[in-house]
Amino acid sequence: IAECGTGVAHAVGHALGADAHVHHGRAVGLVLRAAFSWNASVSPERFDGVATSLGVPTGAGALERAQMAAEAFDRLVRVSGVAVSLRDAGLSGADAERIAQKTLDPENLPMCENNVRPLTPADVGSLVREVLTAA
Repeated sequence: IAECGTGVAHAVGHALGADAHVHHGRAVGLVLRAAFSWNASVSPERFDGVATSLGVPTGAGALERAQMAAEAFDRLVRVSGVAVSLRDAGLSGADAERIAQKTLDPENLPMCENNVRPLTPADVGSLVREVLTAA
């Protein structure tokens, strides 16, 4: 998945870890749930190998396979037992602006710049809000 240009997941993951001590693996997985489909919509062919690894059948177009892979990834996270809500870390949608700002701090910018889809501050805010309000 890292080869697909999903740097935003790591950048937000670092922000969640620094702010609320969320385990990095959990944080990245939760952010990927939000960012997978969004990233894949601009470069679906980059996600073809991931789609195959997640058991998405061949025969569909690249975009459809990428979207199916995003759904399969969501199912994988959920069946693995990872808590999707970050309430246990004391986080909610009210924290989105603070976490988004930490994501855009200088130490995280290289990861943001490694995202397949260019990120605006509004994009980061929207992804963070989606992660923090997931249930």
